[in-house]
Amino acid sequence: MPQRDVLLRWLEHLSLLIRRLLYGPGPVDLELASRHIDDALQYHLGPMAALVTRLDVPSVAQLLHDPDRIFGYAQLIGLQAAVLSARGDPGAAALQSRSKELAREAIARLPEPPEEWRAWLAEAERVGPQPEPS
Repeated sequence: MPQRDVLLRWLEHLSLLIRRLLYGPGPVDLELASRHIDDALQYHLGPMAALVTRLDVPSVAQLLHDPDRIFGYAQLIGLQAAVLSARGDPGAAALQSRSKELAREAIARLPEPPEEWRAWLAEAERVGPQPEPS
């Protein structure tokens, strides 16, 4: 299975988990959702996780270089934005905007980006800071 497929599947499962923690069924647990996202960011970016939060989008894209990695990061901070939105944090909109910028950058770097990426971006632009429905 190609690395891109593994990444997409992992992010899809994480998105489903975060959506369940934010909207049910079952109890809402924003702290657990945040921990899962933080762990995923650390796994996905390794030692660069703390650095990329301080960089502008073009610099992040240059540092991460790989479109799959850029898009994965975009999805993860999109999930972070959903958690912030659920908390009523006004920073959710800025984080969601950053997520969409990164997704656009990843898409632009590939001659034929996966249709799932375009669909994710279209949904993020339509819905705002919430996890995308699958």
